[in-house]
Amino acid sequence: MAEKLPWADFIAEWLMSCTVHKLVFVISSSETNEILEQWAFELETSKDHKINEKQVNRNVKEIHDEIQVIMRQIAASVSSLPLLNEPCSFEIFVYPNESENFPSWWQQSNDRIIVDGQQAKFSQFITNIYPEKSSASYTAKNKI
Repeated sequence: MAEKLPWADFIAEWLMSCTVHKLVFVISSSETNEILEQWAFELETSKDHKINEKQVNRNVKEIHDEIQVIMRQIAASVSSLPLLNEPCSFEIFVYPNESENFPSWWQQSNDRIIVDGQQAKFSQFITNIYPEKSSASYTAKNKI
């Protein structure tokens, strides 16, 4: 069984409590620190965001079906992304809603952006808590 990552519980709690509005996973070259891929997940968690009654009363099967569609889109997109033929590292960026307190061991950082990159957007899905949009960005220099 895989070891549980220490920050996973924090992220799960923040997602369930609508504390964050965006998660970004950045894959970069270990040697040059150049960003190679960036996976963004935007969550509409604003207090002003109104989820209609049909969205709130969705059953788990509907939500799982929508997530499966996105997982298939992500799996299909991976085959068109450039191969990562070098040692890589990753970072997780958490974008909190205003005035949220985070553990002191989480560091503040500037955005990491891919300059002149390509982007793939995936379908949106809506949970009983919030809508979610996801996308992947990548450098085009090593395109297949």
